[in-house]
Amino acid sequence: MKYSQIQTNIRIEINRIKKEEIDTKKCASHPSYFAKQMLGIIPYGYQHMILNLFKDKENPKDQRRKNDRVIICKSRQIGISVCLACLAIWYAWCNKSPSGVFKDTKVGIISRDDRAAVKLMGMIQKIVWNSPYDIGNLVKKDQKNSLSKKEIHFRNGWVKCFPPTRAAAGETFDILILDEAAFVEDEILIEVLEPTVAAVNGKIILSSTPNGQSGYFFEIFDPDDLKDRHEYNRFWFHWSMCENKQMWRIINQKFKFAKDSGNIKSFDQEYNALFTVDEEAFFANQDVERGLDRELGIVYEDKNPCSVGIDYGMTSCATVITVVALVKDTIKVLFQFAQVDLDENLLMDENWEHSIPKLTKRYNIQHIVVDDCPMGGRTNRQLENEGYPLVRFNFRADSFAGERNRGYYLFRTALKHDKIKYPELRKLMAEMKCLQEIKMEGGKYMKIKAPQHYRDDRPDSLMIACYPFLQEEGSFSSIIVDYEKAVKNIIGDKKRIDGRFDEQWEKINIENNPYDFLLKEETRGRPSKIKEE
Repeated sequence: MKYSQIQTNIRIEINRIKKEEIDTKKCASHPSYFAKQMLGIIPYGYQHMILNLFKDKENPKDQRRKNDRVIICKSRQIGISVCLACLAIWYAWCNKSPSGVFKDTKVGIISRDDRAAVKLMGMIQKIVWNSPYDIGNLVKKDQKNSLSKKEIHFRNGWVKCFPPTRAAAGETFDILILDEAAFVEDEILIEVLEPTVAAVNGKIILSSTPNGQSGYFFEIFDPDDLKDRHEYNRFWFHWSMCENKQMWRIINQKFKFAKDSGNIKSFDQEYNALFTVDEEAFFANQDVERGLDRELGIVYEDKNPCSVGIDYGMTSCATVITVVALVKDTIKVLFQFAQVDLDENLLMDENWEHSIPKLTKRYNIQHIVVDDCPMGGRTNRQLENEGYPLVRFNFRADSFAGERNRGYYLFRTALKHDKIKYPELRKLMAEMKCLQEIKMEGGKYMKIKAPQHYRDDRPDSLMIACYPFLQEEGSFSSIIVDYEKAVKNIIGDKKRIDGRFDEQWEKINIENNPYDFLLKEETRGRPSKIKEE
């Protein structure tokens, strides 16, 4: 997906809104007119793009298809929160979605934390009180509808702000706005917040800066366009789109500082609105992209030495077949197939196009590396009995016998040295970017896996397919050591002579402090500070 572009017609509409005098009918039918004429806030182009979705249309069904679900990935400090605050006021003040017993419009806003919820409501109330047309006069201030730090009530609607907890459970919203949605726990968002609009068929707006390459927000936004269809209408705003000249200069200065200091990763996430990898990510985003070779495509037949990797899936995981070839000193992906709940019998069925017997006719297969797991037990035994060049790969990453970690470390090293190339397989690349390296059991060992609700079937299959060629290449050798034990042994072995420990130096160090001369000063006619004995 590319960044959203502000079209010429948006600029024309903004200029028209600036010039037109107040019109209450237009204010009631279009949130951009309402923001300019009733709140005194002229929308920026990208703000108008969002507000324009919610204007009244002749065909309400067309309107619902476009604004029922909206997701916004944006830079900080470009005014999206102000835009959504204006939209919330317009919805509640104009009673745009009356529902329930009292036929009023209920707007819920979920902020990043309790403090942010209070701050956002403070901004909403300030916008209302500073209205040039005193819309604050219609704010209810009685005992039944209290004006507090987290809610404001109008004649036929209200706006309430909540922290990202279960505090909103049981509420019903006609429109739900999640500010910094990427930082809301997936469980809260799915189990607590989404049901709040179900009874009235309400709208949901997710707005946030990115927060790594995992989570509900990342999955719904789908920056790599892995899905054929998207439930949410997506917007992606870069910092350079900021129309506040002073703020643009401030962010530009931050960009220069980030480049000079080398801290560009944080800037990419906060202002370039990029889904950068988090600290636990196993692959660097740029390494995954660097492995992409757009000149490569799916190769149906090949005479170079080839290796096949088979990762067996289950009911919720895909069975993946990957074929790679060793071309000079580079491993190239020729073919990858993935299917959830695949019939295992097809793998040895000569009538199936991607079966092992068929693959051996199409490629010069030197190795068939299989996942050594119970799901593939029968197929693995059959491959061995029929004399195929089988290599069993142990995926038990939580034991010293496991090869998963070692395989992935070899794979990552080769990828960084441009030794692994693949065509544009976006699902493979997305799963690679999601892989995490996590410390388990108090940091005693590391586990490489996908986050909860994500898959790692494709990179697993690719890695084991490459494994025989990585082992054969001497530059990719590795060993596993007990770090803490090794350090204790090195420190305790004082008798060893090498570049780190010297017996003569140790002897001098014990008998006399070798830095005593720094404590003595040249007297230059004055008494020495150190008394000589």
